[in-house]
Amino acid sequence: MSARPWRATIFACAASVLVTALLAALVARHGALSLSKFAFLWLPTVAALVLVTIFRAPPPVTYGVAGAICAILVLYAAWVRTIPVQDSALAWAGYLLCMPGAAAGAMAALVWVRFRAATAAVAAAAAFAAAALGFAIGMAIFLSAA
Repeated sequence: MSARPWRATIFACAASVLVTALLAALVARHGALSLSKFAFLWLPTVAALVLVTIFRAPPPVTYGVAGAICAILVLYAAWVRTIPVQDSALAWAGYLLCMPGAAAGAMAALVWVRFRAATAAVAAAAAFAAAALGFAIGMAIFLSAA
């Protein structure tokens, strides 16, 4: 295996981490706890992206996972803004506890892409769907336990 695909994977991870950092900064906003909230929102995302990068995911898989995590963060933040303020801390804890499901879905998509000859669009879509489904399954488990 040449070094060039590995560089493309690293670039895909770095670009995805940057985009998710900007999105987390927008969601965290400003205030007394904005830095800790930013870290709370961003570090699970980085962990999921680094996990697929360690296993040398093709760039479309990395971009699909990043897209799913960005969509999850935007939709989850929109949902949290609709609930009372006193309950929002517990809701964000649910986000943190469900991110391993997204990482597991990303790994499942990586395994699927490795064993199938998938085009870049299919690989990205599979990674997006698997990460979102993994998060949804984690959320279902979290809500059934609450």
